[in-house]
Amino acid sequence: VVLATAGLFGIVFGLIEGQRYEWGTVRWGITIPEVIAAGILVLAIFLVVQWRRQDREPLLPFAVFKDRNYTLMTLVLLAVGFAIVGVFLPLTLYYQSVLGLSAFDAGLAIAPQPLAMMLLSGVAAPLAARYAKYILVVGLTLFAVGMAYIAWSAQVTSNRWAFVPGLVVAGAGMAGIWTPVFSLATRDLQPRLAGVASGVISTLQELGAVLGSAAIGAVLQNQLATDLHIRAVSFATRLPAQAQAPFVDGFSKAAKAGLEVGRGQSGTSLALPAGIPAQVVQQIQQVAHAVFAQAFVDAMRPTMALAIVVILVAAVGALWARNNPPGARVDTASGAHHERASVA
Repeated sequence: VVLATAGLFGIVFGLIEGQRYEWGTVRWGITIPEVIAAGILVLAIFLVVQWRRQDREPLLPFAVFKDRNYTLMTLVLLAVGFAIVGVFLPLTLYYQSVLGLSAFDAGLAIAPQPLAMMLLSGVAAPLAARYAKYILVVGLTLFAVGMAYIAWSAQVTSNRWAFVPGLVVAGAGMAGIWTPVFSLATRDLQPRLAGVASGVISTLQELGAVLGSAAIGAVLQNQLATDLHIRAVSFATRLPAQAQAPFVDGFSKAAKAGLEVGRGQSGTSLALPAGIPAQVVQQIQQVAHAVFAQAFVDAMRPTMALAIVVILVAAVGALWARNNPPGARVDTASGAHHERASVA
C-alpha cells in the first residue's frame, strides 16, 4: 500500500504541479520530470513485490488478469474514469469562468447528462445480458460523440443550452457503459476471485479519475498559459499605451503562479497601479475577462480532445472482449466454453 501510494503521489504531483515549477526544479535540485520518473519506478517496484508474493495472499492477485474480458474491462473503466474528468472538469470551469454561472447553476447545467443516463439505463440493462460487448462499444462511442459535440459547441458567446444535445448523447452513452462493463468483467471469473476482482476493478476506476484529474489539469493549465499570453498580446491593443505592457506581463506571471477560476474570475487578479482613472480600470477588467474567456475556450478543446481519444481507444479495445451468451463460462486456462450446470 505504501509503495502504491508513494508511486501515485509522485506521478500526480508531477503532472499537477509541473506548470507551477515550469517543469524544472522543485527543491534540493529535484526536478518535476525526476519526480514523475520516481513515481513510475516506485509503482514498478510495487508490481515486482506483488509478483513475488503471488503465493502468499498478495494485495494484487495477478490471477484475475488471466481472464481476457476482465483485463479489458479494467482498462475500459480506467479510460472511462479518465474521460469523465476530462469532459466535466473543463466544462464546469467553462460554465463558471466564461459564462459566469454559479457553482449551483453549473451543476444544474450538467444535469441533462445524468438524467439521460438514468432514463436510458433501463433500456440498456436488459440488452446487456446478451449483447454486452456491442452495447458497451456503442455506449463508449456515443460518449465520445457527446464530448466532441460539447468541445465543438464551446464558444465565448455560447450559452448553457448550447451543450444540452452533447450532454444528452454523452448520457445515453454512459447508460450503455456501466452494466455491460461489469457484466463482461465478472462473467467468466472463478467465484473465489470475485471479491478481490471487484475491489481491483473499482480501485482502477478511481485511479483513472485520479490520473485524469492530474493529466487533464496539466494539459489545461499548460495550454491555457500559452493561450493567455497570445490573447493578452492581441487584446492589449484595446488599452491605453501605458497599460499594455503591464497587462501582458500580469497574465504571463499569473500563468506561472497559478490561475484563478470561478464565477466572475478573469484568471488573474491584475495588480493595477494607484491613480488609474475608474473608467480605465473598468476597461482593463473587461478586456482581462475577454482575454481569459477566449484563452480558456482555446485551451478547452485540445484538453477535451485528449479525453475523447482515450475513450475511443477504449471502444476499440472493447471489441476484443468475448460476448459469451448468458449461462456460458469460459475456462481461462484452456479457452474452452462450458455450460454452467443448473441447480434444481
